[in-house]
Amino acid sequence: GDAKIIGSDDAQIQITGRKTIRALEQKEADRADASTPVEVTVEGDTVTVRCNQNRVDARTRMSTDLELTVPKGANVKVTGRQGDFEIDEIQGPVEIISDNAGVRLSDIGGNVKIDTRRSDSIRCANIKGAVDLRGRGNDLELESILGPVTVNGTYSGIVKLKELAKPLRFEGGQTELRVEGLPGQIR
Repeated sequence: GDAKIIGSDDAQIQITGRKTIRALEQKEADRADASTPVEVTVEGDTVTVRCNQNRVDARTRMSTDLELTVPKGANVKVTGRQGDFEIDEIQGPVEIISDNAGVRLSDIGGNVKIDTRRSDSIRCANIKGAVDLRGRGNDLELESILGPVTVNGTYSGIVKLKELAKPLRFEGGQTELRVEGLPGQIR
């Protein structure tokens, strides 16, 4: 499923979401629902949210879409197999690890690290820290990045780079590009 994470001035975390289950029989759907609660655990200052979808057998299809509101100063680390991530207004670092995800980040105050095996699009805008991308995908758009940018992967769609304040190092399957700064745009 998809996850949307929004930074807030509030010190509390709010979670809303929707779980969708597709099964051949109602009993299977009910069993899948019961065995996959969204769990929230707190250990010290670390809050972990798990959807537990690995507990469902291969015949049952399910997704869990979540929207989380977290304190702006939070450090965010998300992992997933499939589903898009949208993260806005976070002042701490953001790390995303996914097999297949579209990623949209905006107004991030810390460093960004994204590792995807496959992605239809990655868009990062207004990032104050460094950006480190690994993996492969289609479209890539990086705009208004104040820290250094490292791209190590293959992007086969439209690549748009705009207003990069520090050096860019882009190494792909057939591309190697190094730029000391980019006040304009490369497409």
